[in-house]
Amino acid sequence: MTFALPIRCIFLAFVTTAISPLVFAKMYTDSDKNDAYSPYTLYMEHCNKTQEQVDSLEAQQGPLDPKEVINSLTITSYSLSADNYTPSEMGVSAEELARCNATYSKAGKLRKQAEATLAAAQAIEDKKQKKADLIAHQNLPEYKQARSLGFKDVGNITFLKMYDDMVGDAELKSTLINVDQQCGKYLRATQYVEPYVIYTTDPRFNGPCGSVKRFAIRGTRGVNSGDWINPDAQFRYVGWQKILAPNGFKIRIQALEQL
Repeated sequence: MTFALPIRCIFLAFVTTAISPLVFAKMYTDSDKNDAYSPYTLYMEHCNKTQEQVDSLEAQQGPLDPKEVINSLTITSYSLSADNYTPSEMGVSAEELARCNATYSKAGKLRKQAEATLAAAQAIEDKKQKKADLIAHQNLPEYKQARSLGFKDVGNITFLKMYDDMVGDAELKSTLINVDQQCGKYLRATQYVEPYVIYTTDPRFNGPCGSVKRFAIRGTRGVNSGDWINPDAQFRYVGWQKILAPNGFKIRIQALEQL
């Protein structure tokens, strides 16, 4: 019994010592501020550097280059919680904290303004590029041929799924479909399900195709199993159809009609 109290006290002292670093953050002293890698030093260095960048930008004459602003102010805040330190625990005074918060606020506003300016400029450029791309597309011989045949637009067989996602099934039915050289030319006849011949990309050429492409085409002539698709053929889009696959199950597939 005479040893119970001392042993208990020793145990409690050990537990308190073991857990105290996890519960109580270290209070930084003035000597710690001289440490080049202390949280206080890192915080103040970042604050002062940000202030220098803000001053440099504000001293410039005329409109600011938004890219320069963003590059100069890539980071406009410093985490005080990385080591669970509060400003007072780091030794940052109320005056220093207020000054740095004002600096970060000003830097943040400059960066947001620069980002908005860049976004607006990019939107204008995108609009110009879209218009230029449309003009170039409408000058293509393929487009002019499609218009002469009564179609509204022209596209490539490889991108049928993408077209469907972009413009919808109804719009796609007014588009003349050609066999493209990027992937479409690698389609081979793999199955016949009346009235369709199923064309699938050869596995050897899935690289340029990105993934297996499969289409159902009606109106083909003299096609045998394994034949490559006619590179000069043109098609009218029919829509999504359900056909019977070789395993006996029905699959949903995009169908076309050869002209």
